[in-house]
Amino acid sequence: MRNSENIDQIESVDADKVPEEKGLTLYDSALRAEWVANVFPQTHFDWEETERQKI
Repeated sequence: MRNSENIDQIESVDADKVPEEKGLTLYDSALRAEWVANVFPQTHFDWEETERQKI
């Protein structure tokens, strides 16, 4: 991502609207959007649940 160092200092534009975005930077928000689109587990708990379902 171009200028990732710069956008990693700016708060997410949705931080005041979406609870999951609170505390995230623009860079984190972009990565989160990609994870959600690819159905990547969001939390450690979700990750463990995904691993248990594979068995």
